[in-house]
This record gives sequence, structure tokens and C-alpha cells, in this order.
Amino acid sequence: HIGNGSLGDNNMNTNSAGNKITSLGDTNTIMDDLATVEQKMKVAMNVYVERSYKVFFFDGDDDTYEKMEHDLLEYMEKNLMMIEQAVERINDENGLILEQISNVEQEVVDLPEHEKRLDQL
Repeated sequence: HIGNGSLGDNNMNTNSAGNKITSLGDTNTIMDDLATVEQKMKVAMNVYVERSYKVFFFDGDDDTYEKMEHDLLEYMEKNLMMIEQAVERINDENGLILEQISNVEQEVVDLPEHEKRLDQL
């Protein structure tokens, strides 16, 4: 679609396995999906620069240039929202892990007291 001024291509939101990335899913694939999104954002930016240079400077087509600029911005914002959601999800999971660690640490602290009670029984 880039020839028509649009930067979105059907493969821009798929991961390396070819699966569509609509949100950055489980933690096992988040980092792979983030890397894929980052790479595709770089490609989109490079395509934009290449095509916009031709459209704007050689052809003088302001309307197509503005459409390409709008499409790039929309594409980048959509991907940034997915990245922000992934960061939130990772932060939530990290919070749960920290809570579990704290619980285990407390069990270790309480262990001598529990052993003492057991010996008294």
C-alpha cells in the first residue's frame, strides 16, 4: 500500500511466526513480540522516509505526503499502545512475583517459631 501513500502493510503487525500481533500476549512471547514490533516500526520509518522523499521533493504531491505522514503516525501510535500494554502486564506480573517472594521470605523468618511449636507438641 505504500505506493498509494499508505505505510501499513499486511505483515507489519505479525510476529516472526506469522501470527497477528493484536496485543502483546503471554510473558513467554512478549519479548519476542516487542522485538518484532520494534523492527517493523523501524522498517515502517525507513519506508516512510524513502517514499516521502520521492513523493514530496520529486513529485511535489502534498496530499499523498500528508496521507503518508498521517498513516505513519497512526501506525506508530498503535504500536506504542501495544508496547505500553506489554510494559503494564510485565509490571503487574513483577508485582505478583515480588509479593510471592515476600511471602516466602516471611515463611523463612517464621520457620524457627513454627519448629519450636512443633517440638512442644
